[in-house]
Amino acid sequence: MAMAEPSSAGRERFGVASEPTMRLSAPVLDLIGGLLFLATALWLWFGAASIEDTGQGLNGPAGFPRGVAILLGGSALMLAIQGAAALSGRRLERPVTVQRPMSVLAAIMLVILYPFLLHWLGYYAATGLWLLPFFWISGCRSPLLILGCSVGFLVFTKVLFETVLGTPLP
Repeated sequence: MAMAEPSSAGRERFGVASEPTMRLSAPVLDLIGGLLFLATALWLWFGAASIEDTGQGLNGPAGFPRGVAILLGGSALMLAIQGAAALSGRRLERPVTVQRPMSVLAAIMLVILYPFLLHWLGYYAATGLWLLPFFWISGCRSPLLILGCSVGFLVFTKVLFETVLGTPLP
């Protein structure tokens, strides 16, 4: 894993921060990503078992997370197989450059935290609190832009779900 300095042209334009990049082997990334996504798919599948059973099978409340688990698991399996095939020499290896790797890791941690915030705070409070650091680690450094996008997104979801679709969010 080699670290490289970002170009000066990409620094601090439009209130967006830059940081070093990281170059990794694509097959290794494919294999690691595939296995992580497969673990997530299994977590979704077995987590859906804790949802109240209405006797409707895949048409019930557990149907959506199980459907996502099937699609994610299939895609993850293909990605892991592709990575393993490349590592065994059956495919040419190509390098992958990860821009701002620490920001990517922080975003992953925020995504993992989000469902817990939803459970504790409800949709609007959790999403509002979650979007602020998410925009920041995504590179946006303008407080007005962060606040405007966060409030705009919350207003959009309120109008869409409660007004248009008639489905209140928790």
